[in-house]
Amino acid sequence: HSGLVMTPANLVGTTSGDAVAPTLQQAFINYRADFQGRIVDVYFDEDVDSAMPSVPTAWSLSGGALPTQVQILDGHLYRLTFTSALAGGETLSLASVSDPAGNTTTSPSVVVVD
Repeated sequence: HSGLVMTPANLVGTTSGDAVAPTLQQAFINYRADFQGRIVDVYFDEDVDSAMPSVPTAWSLSGGALPTQVQILDGHLYRLTFTSALAGGETLSLASVSDPAGNTTTSPSVVVVD
């Protein structure tokens, strides 16, 4: 025993960092995953809280279709499955989305690329 005493670090203070809400970066029909064009891969510009994007009814497509399934492929990559083939040029929207820092975007949207 050397007689040295370790004291915990003082962790009191404020933190700073991410103050920007996430955005839908890109959405494209993934013909490799489904040759019939029923799968859309959606990229966010950062990792997002999966609470809202993982719910199929939170998504909407300008053509009226709703996804039947949502897969989380990564913190910022989601895969939506629809019952019928999609056409490029439709607008995909999400009710809202938050990032891990709590920044929220309401009704983000992106045009689906064919």
